[in-house]
Amino acid sequence: MPAVNIVFIGASYLFNHRVFRDFMLIPELEGSTITVYDIKKEPLELVTNVCKVMREKTGKNFTIKSTMDIKKALQGADFVLTSYSASTWLADKQVMDICFKYGISHGIGDTVGPSGMIRAFKNVLAMNEITKHMEKICPKAYLVNFTNPMSTVTLSMLRHSRIKGVGLCHAIFGTVKHLSEVYKVPENQVEIYAAGVNHLTWVLDLYINSERKTDTLYKDIINHQLAKKEEDRRKGKAKGKVDWYKKEMLNERRSLEMQLFEKYGCLPIGGDTHNAEFFPFFYDPKTGHGKKYGIKHVDCVKRHKSKMDMQKLLQGWADGKEDPWDLDKFSGEDAHSVILSILLNKKEIHQVNYANNGCIDNLPKGAIIEGPGIFGAGGCKAVNTGSMPSNLASITNNLITIHELTVEAIMKRDKKLAIQALLLDPMIKDFSKVEKLLDELMTSQSKFLPKLY
Repeated sequence: MPAVNIVFIGASYLFNHRVFRDFMLIPELEGSTITVYDIKKEPLELVTNVCKVMREKTGKNFTIKSTMDIKKALQGADFVLTSYSASTWLADKQVMDICFKYGISHGIGDTVGPSGMIRAFKNVLAMNEITKHMEKICPKAYLVNFTNPMSTVTLSMLRHSRIKGVGLCHAIFGTVKHLSEVYKVPENQVEIYAAGVNHLTWVLDLYINSERKTDTLYKDIINHQLAKKEEDRRKGKAKGKVDWYKKEMLNERRSLEMQLFEKYGCLPIGGDTHNAEFFPFFYDPKTGHGKKYGIKHVDCVKRHKSKMDMQKLLQGWADGKEDPWDLDKFSGEDAHSVILSILLNKKEIHQVNYANNGCIDNLPKGAIIEGPGIFGAGGCKAVNTGSMPSNLASITNNLITIHELTVEAIMKRDKKLAIQALLLDPMIKDFSKVEKLLDELMTSQSKFLPKLY
């Protein structure tokens, strides 16, 4: 197989080295060229140096380059991977603080709510610039987007350019791992068919070792949790009487997930903190901004500190103070599999974000959804999973409309469309303050965003 040119747009302390590690574990990708691009010199140099150290430690054959010139980066590209933020952590904190003043809290703030909209405005505009360059320099390159908000950024790429590609999120792999533990099978025997929008997909069908388990999934998870808690109690890891008829006794990390499963009829994927943002019930002053449900309002300072801790770790790897971790293990991202499926025409199924052209029958055609796709030499084709349950389709349709209004609002600089998107958002509770909230947010981010009219 001929070597390929893979370009990273964005030098992320959390992302690039993990995906490059995956590439090194794929023999077919050896000999490829990896180019890292960023507008900032410091992360660009560090991430590039870490990749070079990883290459040297493993003895793998990869050419690694870096540049602050996007036109140079895209020359000869076969695949482009985007993972960037067109903002700063202080600007993100400013957005969160303004939202909180209006009684709106976020668990993460990168997908939904007013914070998700502002992040979408910034990253959609950046994606639009990236795809313009790609159309001129590498129009046949395949774009794999990892940037959030996944739905809106991927929508802007597919709707406002001629570039082919998909969006990828690792959330489903956490569910695969969890269900492999529930059923005591290897992860490759867990076959999930899920659909929805990014960070709120729903398991519509499940097979374990080719046996359908959809109808017993809720009971099977409950029984697994019961057995695990009982085992922990015997080992002294859990104290007090375990009452498994009380739903609040479920494992806290999946407590809300299981409550949503019970009420809505399907298991959600994305995690409690993400899932909660899509509903009006959880992040609210009356719940202690999520505390009642075991979730928390995002702490931007703490999140930034975690990023800086990762930077410090990578610097140690680059300086030779410590060897890079887990060079023999896959990261849990899926870029390598998608790239290999295309290059080798493998016809493998991957969970991706793409235009709904045959996946979900009762969602709008062309809408950006997350669902299963078959990858081969021609890229991605939808896997038909029938119709979603009507209650979940209703939720998903509303979110699709928000995404489309959000992208059109920033592309057209249209304030009215932005207000309409906010009025549909589940986190908005005060009709009278929506325009004032939007104005304050846009003014605070004027360094990054154009005016809306």
